[in-house]
Amino acid sequence: VCSSDLLALLRPSIRLRIQTLPVTKLEEKGTYSIGQFFDESLVIKSQGLQSSLWPAETMQHGSVDAPYGSLAGPQEKQQSHTSTRDAIWTVGQMILLIAIPSAIFAGLSWSLISLPVYLHPSFRTILVVATATAVVLMILATLLSRGHWLRKGGRLGDAEPRYLHSFAWWGSLAALSTVAFIAGLSVGDTLAKNMSSYYDIVTLSKYDNLDPARTQGKQWLDAGRVIFTQGSRLNLPDSMSYKHAGTTYCVAPIVAALSEPLPVTFDFWAVGKNCCSDDGKDFHCGAAHDHTARGGIRVVDEDKVEKYRKAVQQAEETHRIQSVHPLFFEWVANPIGEVVSTKEETFQQYCTDILVFAAVMATIVCIGFLFLYWRRKRF
Repeated sequence: VCSSDLLALLRPSIRLRIQTLPVTKLEEKGTYSIGQFFDESLVIKSQGLQSSLWPAETMQHGSVDAPYGSLAGPQEKQQSHTSTRDAIWTVGQMILLIAIPSAIFAGLSWSLISLPVYLHPSFRTILVVATATAVVLMILATLLSRGHWLRKGGRLGDAEPRYLHSFAWWGSLAALSTVAFIAGLSVGDTLAKNMSSYYDIVTLSKYDNLDPARTQGKQWLDAGRVIFTQGSRLNLPDSMSYKHAGTTYCVAPIVAALSEPLPVTFDFWAVGKNCCSDDGKDFHCGAAHDHTARGGIRVVDEDKVEKYRKAVQQAEETHRIQSVHPLFFEWVANPIGEVVSTKEETFQQYCTDILVFAAVMATIVCIGFLFLYWRRKRF
């Protein structure tokens, strides 16, 4: 006998049995349990006319209470699909909470050390204001989502998924983005100081085989990186120093090879800080003791130039020499390589800072999601 015929035969008995059974209202979902029939609950929804001999919980495939031969019902498939979708959504939220603050940190710090900002300092203000505006918009979104959550009667516990998807997510994003903005601004300004010394040189010209015996400083005011003629050296007997605020500024004239005459005016000077004695002797700044060195990297910092100029004035008075247009250089063996190394070191530091910041963001986000998961399971 098929199941439909069996139900047709038993329907009068079922109706009779229903009339004698007590009705108990359940707390959840507005359902009523109407006793037992064949060891199964007969559930009738209060807001519908449909009825079932077996509750939805017993229809799951593989359950000990499921009727023999039953398959996974639509509810189980929907729950599985919902769980997968929630897992993907949660992972996406975590990735965004890590990626967006990291992008703010990386973009702001990189912009502050870029060449356009160096050439046009007003760009820095525009970039900072634009980034701050984006963070403020995130804070406003947090406040709006909080108001929406409260209007919906949001509270911790049963409403926590809705809370996490709106108010908590925007709040976390706003907080992490604020940290990224402050950190990016601080790191960018620090790295910009290193890059400014690099830009100071690369924006000037580079010259090869400059003869210090036959040229004057006024002819090379745009020099940034210089390689002097073969055999050029430092005239250490004419070195001098100037001390200011506990710092000793050392200078020594750059002259041609021994076979060349001394210049009329000593306009090319090798310089350094705290690398000579108080009277200017024992000059060992840069590659002073490298006999193959004949390169110079221009010093353009106005404060340092002013201190070195005073040291040159003392050298003129002490050694009876003349300097009309003094230019100051760091004495190195490879000026091009030295300048490029400054850029590479700054870039390496920038990459390291990004990795460290992203790792910190990932740690904070993972801890936060684990805490919310634990709280949800607990309550």
